[in-house]
Amino acid sequence: MKDFSFLTDEQIIEEAKAKSYREKILLKDLTEKFGELITVQELSDYLKVSKANIYRAISERKLITYKAGSKILIYTKTILNHVRGNDCD
Repeated sequence: MKDFSFLTDEQIIEEAKAKSYREKILLKDLTEKFGELITVQELSDYLKVSKANIYRAISERKLITYKAGSKILIYTKTILNHVRGNDCD
């Protein structure tokens, strides 16, 4: 498992680039459905994983977030970092 804790946001985004056709399709689908930002609940529902699983990925810096008030939004383009590490796809 890759350690994201010392990477910059730009490096995390670079790491999240699609490396296969399947990943390209997944990322395209996510972006079309949710746009550039997705909530924890939406991602949890989409991937069919617990919100705790998503929050763990956030704390491990696999996912880059943006906070809007009390709502945590995840940059859609970083989701592949989480999917690859947890075999969620």
